[in-house]
Amino acid sequence: GITPEAMARSTASDWIASVDAALASLRQTCSKIFMVGLSMGGTLYCPESLATPSFGQLHERLAACGATVVELPTRYWCDYAGWLKTHRLAPPPALRLILVGGEQMSAALYREWQAAYPQARLAHVYGVTEATVTSTIFDGIVGKDAEFVPVGTPIASAQVRIEGEQPGEIVIGGPAVGAGYLNEPATTARKFVHDRLSGSLIYHTGDLGFMSGGELVVVGRIDDEVKIDGHRVNLSEIEQEVRWTCGGPDVVIARTKMGRLAAFVELA
Repeated sequence: GITPEAMARSTASDWIASVDAALASLRQTCSKIFMVGLSMGGTLYCPESLATPSFGQLHERLAACGATVVELPTRYWCDYAGWLKTHRLAPPPALRLILVGGEQMSAALYREWQAAYPQARLAHVYGVTEATVTSTIFDGIVGKDAEFVPVGTPIASAQVRIEGEQPGEIVIGGPAVGAGYLNEPATTARKFVHDRLSGSLIYHTGDLGFMSGGELVVVGRIDDEVKIDGHRVNLSEIEQEVRWTCGGPDVVIARTKMGRLAAFVELA
């Protein structure tokens, strides 16, 4: 049988392996998000609290530290834009670039921001954690009749393409693609595959997109995953948890028009 000492060694080994994997992922992420700016003389501002600031607090902090670049989740940026308009304010004068991503962006709001605040350039970005966050960027002009805001073209370290007919699944390649999921070999084998064309590792995002005028447009998912405030949420996993908690009833989880989740449970 397995002795307590062997179990302890195995547990410790698994813990060390998980820490090593987490640190490797953190180093890769930090090298992209932080090191580029720092290596060019920039300063990284770290807030004292991890709590989401109010829009007034965000505005004050950006102004106080003289921030020139900030990245915000789409829904938070939308509400911040509304807050600026309500209070008849403009972004802090030092702010020259706002990166926004995580969910689909309103084309009307994008155009409105560009017209109102040309000094604070707006960029719509796209990417996934498995490929170290940002893979494409768009900061061009959106036509008055446009329904979607594109997410643009790949950055230098990413290769992005559509598989199959358009709209089709977005696939990302390049050195920023991770090695896989920790302790999830089946999911890793399905999502992280070696490209038959280049031989390098690519990631199947599950996002649906198409190319328009050379720009990538994201339009949905091939599964039931949704975005809530920029966070990826798998509805089927929540449904399974609700079934287990409530003793196995029929459950449907849906996203409301307000961007929240609602559970519809059939009670006995």
